[in-house]
Amino acid sequence: MSGTDKPLIFHAPRYVLAREAASRYLARCGTARTAPAGDANAPGHLLYLGDDRAGRPVYAVALPGTAAYIALRACRGLTQAYGQDPGRLFFLPAGTIAHLVDGMPGDDELRSYEGPVSLRATRLPPAGSDAPKVFYHCFGSAHTSVTAANIHLGRLPSNRRPSVAEVMAAPEFDRARHSDIGTVIFMGTDGDGKDVYVVGLGHYEGTIREVLDGVMQALRLPAGRTFFVNAINGSGIFVRAGGYLSRRLGLVQVGRPLAAYGIIKNYSLYVRAAEQGRRWRPRLGTPG
Repeated sequence: MSGTDKPLIFHAPRYVLAREAASRYLARCGTARTAPAGDANAPGHLLYLGDDRAGRPVYAVALPGTAAYIALRACRGLTQAYGQDPGRLFFLPAGTIAHLVDGMPGDDELRSYEGPVSLRATRLPPAGSDAPKVFYHCFGSAHTSVTAANIHLGRLPSNRRPSVAEVMAAPEFDRARHSDIGTVIFMGTDGDGKDVYVVGLGHYEGTIREVLDGVMQALRLPAGRTFFVNAINGSGIFVRAGGYLSRRLGLVQVGRPLAAYGIIKNYSLYVRAAEQGRRWRPRLGTPG
């Protein structure tokens, strides 16, 4: 692969369409490799197909439904968390190939084809931070992942169940909007120097995790210094109903306490998730 580290990722709901678009692009603007037989084509798996003449590595990936926009937000946030330019990454719908017909496209032209993707402004650690990172993930980054992260950081107790008021007062609890799914939110740095984040992966947890792993490898980010914790377990009817009432219908006074009550009912699960993040120790060595 090239050393430019500006991956160009063609995506489509079906893998075959993404691969066809990437191959057509390389036929015009680069050099394709022969993909080995049996390459995985599961949703989220990035398949490297070659480099274009600008030195950008070209990939194909299957991303169904809204997974493409969630993946783009999450991957940009991951890149930004390591103090790197999120603009290094290009996610292009397979249909874009119809417009890329004349010459080698520049970065600005490629960016124009990605489509509108809103990114919530979040507080991030100092640029260039190479601290180990723990990412708690759930559906929408509003309740369960936020609870686990706040326990990890000592803002919620780990030795008892908190009150509804304590849960509701925790930073970022029931704050993320549905449109924030995929946005990486920095929660703080723990006593061991690990940066703690939350991110919502929507209905596509496995697919987005696969994309994140592939992008980390493509950008040479340090996989051994990054840890993902699934915090969605225990998201019962009270959390889901409360989140829907508060975040989707705007009935905050009803929905937020209901979601907090649901958190308390299964609080031990979030304590265990937080313990995973607290106990994890990064691997030393070269980036993944």
